[in-house]
Amino acid sequence: MDWIDCQDVVLPCQLVESYVKGESKVPLYKHSIGESLKIAAEKKPDHVAVIYAEGDVHVTCIQLLQQVNILAKGLLGLGVTKGDVILVSGDHGENFATLLYAITSIGAIFFMPYIYEPKHYHLKTMINKINVKMLITNERDSSMIDALKKIDPDAVVKSGHVNRWVNVSEFPSLKAIVVGDDNGMMGILPNPMISDEQLIETQSMVTSDDPGFVFLSTGTTGEPKAILSHQSSMMNEIYLTLCRTNRHGKDMILAVENPTCEDVFCIEAILAAVIVSEFTDITCVITPDHVPRAGFSDVIVGAMETYGVTHAHIWPYVWRDIILYGTKNGSTLAKLKGGITSSQPLAVDTVKEFISLAPEFVNFYSTSEAVATTSNFVD
Repeated sequence: MDWIDCQDVVLPCQLVESYVKGESKVPLYKHSIGESLKIAAEKKPDHVAVIYAEGDVHVTCIQLLQQVNILAKGLLGLGVTKGDVILVSGDHGENFATLLYAITSIGAIFFMPYIYEPKHYHLKTMINKINVKMLITNERDSSMIDALKKIDPDAVVKSGHVNRWVNVSEFPSLKAIVVGDDNGMMGILPNPMISDEQLIETQSMVTSDDPGFVFLSTGTTGEPKAILSHQSSMMNEIYLTLCRTNRHGKDMILAVENPTCEDVFCIEAILAAVIVSEFTDITCVITPDHVPRAGFSDVIVGAMETYGVTHAHIWPYVWRDIILYGTKNGSTLAKLKGGITSSQPLAVDTVKEFISLAPEFVNFYSTSEAVATTSNFVD
């Protein structure tokens, strides 16, 4: 990859183009998602991969691997096999990243869609169009529970349980609905009948060329379109973006708002946290909802200070929340040197305040759609 006098955009103006040309000399990333997590747990077991802002829960690579294996055994015990589509919806709190890794580690396909109102109509269409085998939701997502009951008034959708769906004419492919509660998923899915050897054998048959995700368009131009993405596609998009944006090996924070709805950036941030290589350490922070609220952004700022982070990619509205809430009580952004904000979160009334809070911050300032292909750090 040739670098041609690359510079970023200094917030908020002084626009300077940054681009590359020629063939990339960076080899493709070859590991599957499950393999990447295992490598991370072996190389950097104590590195904090994920922080859940709700409760300020810090999960290390080795802890994440242990939790993933528990849920993966539970999924296998429920009959999930390679290629099955699992729809994940709702606020799963501490279990979101664990579910993502558990599902993909055994070769199942992770599906987290936008679902607009009326939810029951779109839900039925999505499940049948993509042949969803299992739906995993949370009791907090009451609209999902209501939608299921509206489709089938006799359906049993009990919180904290695996609800078996058999011979439901409305959903011929759906076999089970798992409803999590405040106790999390660990008490619902664990299955002692699945041995470590069975899990290892299943995971060993998964490669980076296997499909890993279904993404769905918003449907603003008609019926939503489904896209099947292979594990290698997702991992290489993240890996090659990091090779560009973090070529100097800075410790980074990636923060995203709650993945209640489909959000590619959220999935990418979680996967980036375990792409262990010599060029970066990454911690992903997940905030619990889309509504700015005091306390959640404090966790992000606190993580930056605790881990000495100087660079941050934060999508899409969380930067604004940090400016409003995350710099109180003596906290500061003065150590931040660079990162990505995108054009969305910084309104006119916060640009000057942001510059005063992070005077040395060098930013790629653009729409979120352009970030993955054109962003780059300046030392």
